[in-house]
Amino acid sequence: MLTKISSLLMFFISCYCCIICLSCQTKFASEELPFLDTRWTLESLYLEGNIVKPPKDQFYTAQFKLDSSVTGNNDCNEYYAKYVLGSDNSLKLMHYQETEVGCGDDWAISSEFSQTLREAQSYKIFRDRLYVFCRLNSKLVFSGE
Repeated sequence: MLTKISSLLMFFISCYCCIICLSCQTKFASEELPFLDTRWTLESLYLEGNIVKPPKDQFYTAQFKLDSSVTGNNDCNEYYAKYVLGSDNSLKLMHYQETEVGCGDDWAISSEFSQTLREAQSYKIFRDRLYVFCRLNSKLVFSGE
């Protein structure tokens, strides 16, 4: 009788441990945001060794869609482009179009953002951040929502 109870107890403990492990793995796997349909917001821009952060009142976003389009905001302007992904995480933007609304006096980061995004060469997603690597060692770092 004691052997049956201890065997049953071991079975339930094993099941409990498996459930805990599976729930941890599921949570960990879901923590990485997907490339598509995530709204990415610019955190910083790396240009020629300098880190540029957008002013708090300006928003720079990107959202890559299943139809191979990317849309977003460049401060008060909107942009649209087509993109191509490679199996090696290469990323190329084509047919980039942008509205030209006057956004005020501070256009410096707006033009740098547009130019850097147009020169995208590859990407990587790590810890809910999208890194877009561009020419001349420049990169864009986005956080996901």
